[in-house]
Amino acid sequence: MANFIQMKINLKTRHIISEILLFTLLWMLVLYHYFRVASLGIQSILTDPELKLMFDKFYGFWDIFFHSLSFGFMFGIINIYFERSKLRKFSLGKIVLLKSFFYILAIAFSDILVLVFNAEFSREVFVTAYMFLMSEMPASFVITTSLYFLFFIVLFNFLYQVNKKIGPGVLFNSIIGKYHHPRDEQLIFMFVDLKNSTRIAEHLEHKKYSLFIKDCFSCLTNPIYNCEADVYQYVGDEAVLIWPLKKGLKNMNCFKLFFEYKRVLDEKKTYFLAKYGIFPEFKAGVDFGEVTVTEVGEIRRDLAYHGDVLNTASRLEKLCKKLSKDFLITEYLNAELPELKGYKSDLVDEFRLEGKRKSIKVYAIEEV
Repeated sequence: MANFIQMKINLKTRHIISEILLFTLLWMLVLYHYFRVASLGIQSILTDPELKLMFDKFYGFWDIFFHSLSFGFMFGIINIYFERSKLRKFSLGKIVLLKSFFYILAIAFSDILVLVFNAEFSREVFVTAYMFLMSEMPASFVITTSLYFLFFIVLFNFLYQVNKKIGPGVLFNSIIGKYHHPRDEQLIFMFVDLKNSTRIAEHLEHKKYSLFIKDCFSCLTNPIYNCEADVYQYVGDEAVLIWPLKKGLKNMNCFKLFFEYKRVLDEKKTYFLAKYGIFPEFKAGVDFGEVTVTEVGEIRRDLAYHGDVLNTASRLEKLCKKLSKDFLITEYLNAELPELKGYKSDLVDEFRLEGKRKSIKVYAIEEV
């Protein structure tokens, strides 16, 4: 039981911790670089020996480390608040501006914490330093300092939001050119599609239907994160999810996601019926195999996956309706499965899927 709780905690907090640590490190580099240069620039106007000592100490490694750590923690708190509140529905520009404002407040608060917990200096020294900054510090120094930190706050915030928008890791992979040239990878693909989508679309009409789909995929967020999936794309009322083979089979993530998603929808059944008068149900097709991954496009660059796996998983998802099944996989993925715990795999039949020359065995997955 303890191990299960620990696993759940790790799944829910790992990305937050990694973001905080990464931002803390980046912010530490920004601070250290600037303070080293700035301290050299103001040495000539520091006439008070105690004041000079304070600036030398304040620009030290541990002060910068504590400032960065406290700011990194507040950075995480701000992001969690935005992602769990209605503010997440704002446009990218508004989110960047609002977050930047809160980040600036966090910087000021981190400065105060550094000064308060630095036991080497008395209150009188801090007052002297404050009066010096207000009266003696050149305006150009204050302006350039403000612009420097404002630039990096907006830059980091913008990159963070872009990374969220296009998917975790995609921006970094694009920067290092991981998929600039085609690469072959072994991946699991899941196509998750809304049942009776045409009838629902006709009933709700396009605007309310769009809100309906948005709510459906919002419910998919936690299962995606908990089951360590990546989102390839959303196409209309369909989501395409991917895993590397090892990650998809770990804890049966490629099965667990679908059934966890069904449970999340069940928990919000009252909400969907009250708002739309319809309860959404989904079906899924899953396959595994080798695909080629590469960047495509000139005007808009995107990752593209090429291989028979995508076609097969898509055909399986459509086959669900014909067979009155919710979840189908191919014999290829079934052959890779470890000992099933909590699920059962039943052979349905052998089918020649649309557009395929050869027949393949199809298995239905259910929880037990």
